[in-house]
Amino acid sequence: MSVKTFTFGMSGIFAIFLITLSLASAITLSNPADLTLSDNSTSLTLTNNDGETENVQLSISNIVSGSNQIALSISPSQITNLLSTNSTSISISISSITGTFKFGDYSTTLRAIATNSSSGAVLSSKNVTVNFVKSFCKNGQAQRR
Repeated sequence: MSVKTFTFGMSGIFAIFLITLSLASAITLSNPADLTLSDNSTSLTLTNNDGETENVQLSISNIVSGSNQIALSISPSQITNLLSTNSTSISISISSITGTFKFGDYSTTLRAIATNSSSGAVLSSKNVTVNFVKSFCKNGQAQRR
């Protein structure tokens, strides 16, 4: 094996290693349970997988279907100084429902943006789907609001 071949091979392996590192997410979000008329709140876990302390800004949009709307709230909406490998729980709840939703599944997206707590540089962003399901209750009658 020549020196050129060895050098080229090592630089290729190093490039793959760097790409792998850049694809690793600084934060992860677990999948929350579905929201329903009877279960109007749920939670998920946000974990800092990075080697740095992070601030995380969370946002969620309302669920809209025609003129019907489900207003959602999250708590906390901002996390400061989340240490490396630490996790925190995020609560999602239905604030209000306007109109009448037909039976079915409706969804929206919760977005988390992680920044380095020292420099403010964006480290990663992550989305998770939040579902609202309108269905029959256990006795076969429609759930009421």
